[in-house]
Amino acid sequence: MEDTFQSYSLANDEELRGRVRLLGNLLGDVVRTQAGENVYRIVERLRKGYIQLRDEENRDKRQRLLQLISQLSEAELTHTIRAFTLYFQLVNIAEEVYHHRQRRLIAAEGSELWTGSFDHLAKLYKSRDVSLDELANIISRTSYIPVFTAHPTEAKRRVIMGLLEKLYLSTRNLDRPTEYLEQQEQVEKTLSRLIQTLWKTEEMRAERPEVRMEIANGLYYFEHTLFHAVPEMLHRMRKAFVRQYGDEVNELFMNSSPLIRFGSWIGGDRDGNPFVTPDVTRKAMALQQRTVLCEYMQHIDELIGELTHSRIFCLPSDAFEVSLERDEKICAGELLEETKRFPVEPYRRKLYLMNFRLRATLHQVNGRLNGTCDIGTASAVPYTNEKLFLDDLMIMRQSLIEHGDVAASNAGLRKLIMLVKSFGFYLAHLDIRQESAIHSAAVSEILTLAKVTDSYETASETERLEILGKALESGITINPKQLSEASRGVIEVFEVIAELRDTVSPQSIGQYVISMKHEASHIMEVVLLGSLYGLAGNDENGLFCHLEVSPLFETIDDLERSTKILDLLFKDRVYAELLKSGGHRQEVMLGYSDSAKDGGILSSSWNLYQVQQNIVELADSHGVQCRLFHGRGGTIGRGGGPTREAITSQPAGTLRGEIKFTDSTTSTATLIRQFSSCRWGSPDCYRQTFTSSGMCQKQILSGRR
Repeated sequence: MEDTFQSYSLANDEELRGRVRLLGNLLGDVVRTQAGENVYRIVERLRKGYIQLRDEENRDKRQRLLQLISQLSEAELTHTIRAFTLYFQLVNIAEEVYHHRQRRLIAAEGSELWTGSFDHLAKLYKSRDVSLDELANIISRTSYIPVFTAHPTEAKRRVIMGLLEKLYLSTRNLDRPTEYLEQQEQVEKTLSRLIQTLWKTEEMRAERPEVRMEIANGLYYFEHTLFHAVPEMLHRMRKAFVRQYGDEVNELFMNSSPLIRFGSWIGGDRDGNPFVTPDVTRKAMALQQRTVLCEYMQHIDELIGELTHSRIFCLPSDAFEVSLERDEKICAGELLEETKRFPVEPYRRKLYLMNFRLRATLHQVNGRLNGTCDIGTASAVPYTNEKLFLDDLMIMRQSLIEHGDVAASNAGLRKLIMLVKSFGFYLAHLDIRQESAIHSAAVSEILTLAKVTDSYETASETERLEILGKALESGITINPKQLSEASRGVIEVFEVIAELRDTVSPQSIGQYVISMKHEASHIMEVVLLGSLYGLAGNDENGLFCHLEVSPLFETIDDLERSTKILDLLFKDRVYAELLKSGGHRQEVMLGYSDSAKDGGILSSSWNLYQVQQNIVELADSHGVQCRLFHGRGGTIGRGGGPTREAITSQPAGTLRGEIKFTDSTTSTATLIRQFSSCRWGSPDCYRQTFTSSGMCQKQILSGRR
């Protein structure tokens, strides 16, 4: 229970104070030796002075401290700021390690786990007589979708993130059982070295980060954390429910849709950023695809060493044999060497061929990155989408189960299957965002060029919807070369979307988000632009739309008008048919930051609460399944804060088993470290992320070091 965890932590937090004291002393030594005794004395005087002010206000002392700060030279001020910045980074690390250790101790003692843990959740479901069928239904509808956004002003350099990660891991080593003499001394020397390196490493880039740097920054989290964290989390969640419901839960989780998926705006968010070009979007997706393919290839290599079963001792399933024979035929023309590799080890043989096909797929991706797109275009070897790859893995797993190797099917193979379900061949759904006025200008020019109307700009909202609806039903054709440069830039984005859906995966593109949303016609404009490249239109089956368009309501005024706009949209005959073709699904994005700046935190929170209820009720009345997309920031004032509390505080009936939210990569850095190292499968890890350092800083400033 949560109270158990809190009381356990408070009873042992002298250990935490000692850890903070150790790291603080190591930093103090670095400051003294690298910045000089004078800077060290300044830092200590400020630290102790403000601790005393926290205990008891003294206006004269506060004035003297402010005067001291005002008299510091530029170099002294820089060193002082760096000292306090690094100090609180070390405090955060110490608290993370401490909380993880406390949770491990609680679990090791067999105590009841805390509220929010998977164990607590599974017991709660069981106590409320949730049947296995009901559980299956719940899991099938559950979807957790964090979306990475790029904020260049906040982005840490990757080298800084790497050093902080090493400091975190080294701090954890302080808790390891003693294995050799001088172990503690050696760990402290490592910590001191890392702190000194961090002290001498420039925190900010010399120049403004380019989009390619933002892309690389986002990929860092997948490579270093999420590829481990996601299957680990799903494994611990599954085990918690197996303890309550039995082994039947294993297949329930295996056959369900992915519980966690990721989105990204990095390389797709062009609202106000002229550097996010169509080519940048292509490159972002190619880099995402390369990253995930390399991860899969590494897992396949590991499985080749794991699934060494011989035909002499096992009989693979007929379905497996068919798939193996198919791959041998596909690869026969290009696999010139080692064509008979692993002749009596069917799973190793299959994995070897699968890896060959993945390498061919990667070869195509690299071709798109370096401009040689013709590489492998005529080959049948590469996997054309993640479904084919996943099908091969599932056939292999079922074959292992059929000849009694269930344990082998639930080891590395299960982990890879979980990865593929969550990340596909695209890693994260790439969202596109653009401002509505950009679309309106392009649509007006296109309708004029197509001789549909030359008065779109002056038309009323009702007239605009009618014009757009008729254009979608009848279809329009234009010569892009006749458009202005600005309009060509707008429609080229839709060409890229169609291209990526075809060459990477239909799932590669997530939402098309329209910012500064003011009218219902703005959504229809995006659909019309998509129709120029086959993403929407009219065929023998009627109207269709392969784009998922999300209006973004940001300001207080937009939030208040949101239901009126959506009601008009849902009542539109053409748009209703487009929604029907996509399963009656509509996503609506809510902006937290702009609404808070526009109307204040309290007004924003209240408006957002009411709007969520109103939008979902409106969607229900039109038979539309609505998912809310929360544009949360990193801080409480911008909609950020503890993720678990944010989820549970949503208006009743608005989640429907799904939640999607944005967060900057910097704000999620600590979250991801929690995600990967929490060994007991608790979504409550998120809560500790955003409250991290709160307790420690209060203790430090109150003088309780």
